[in-house]
Amino acid sequence: MSEKKMLSDFPELTKKDIKAVLSYASEREHSLITTSHEITLGSKHLTQADQGA
Repeated sequence: MSEKKMLSDFPELTKKDIKAVLSYASEREHSLITTSHEITLGSKHLTQADQGA
């Protein structure tokens, strides 16, 4: 959906609102990807790099 269409469908939103939501989604996605590549074994925190992946 384009920014123009979102603003048309949701007139209460501003361009700043849309940019804020996209920024939040991007940060969340990055966090989820990073977290999914990490493992905790007991008290030792490993990443895939530590495991030779």
